[in-house]
Amino acid sequence: MAKCSVRNRNLQEIISSAMESKSGMQVHGAIEGLSLVDEKEYLNYLATLENSELTNIVRMLLKCGNVVTHDTDAQKAYKLTFLKTYRSLLELASRSQLNKTRMVKFLSYEKLYQRLELEIKQQESEKLSSSDSISED
Repeated sequence: MAKCSVRNRNLQEIISSAMESKSGMQVHGAIEGLSLVDEKEYLNYLATLENSELTNIVRMLLKCGNVVTHDTDAQKAYKLTFLKTYRSLLELASRSQLNKTRMVKFLSYEKLYQRLELEIKQQESEKLSSSDSISED
């Protein structure tokens, strides 16, 4: 699958192909496609899922936060997928007590979420400071 076709697929299509495949997230183009999807689409999609379906899909997406690869672009895509998923879960949990109760089972990822958020902020800060020093030259 070419990257351009991944860009044209929505979150549900990408997740469906990953869930149906024995390769899971290793399906060609899946992680790249997931990282390109807007966070709002994650939120809207996850809000429509039933409990058991939600659990299976969310666990698959949250596992992306634990993936380690030497491919820098793929590593970034895994982190973005995890962060978009976890942020969406936090937003859903804030909407009602029932949602908050449903999300408790995913709290074990909180430390990873905090670490990756900090990592992203540090990278952004480093980019800003390096671009500032370049413009000063």
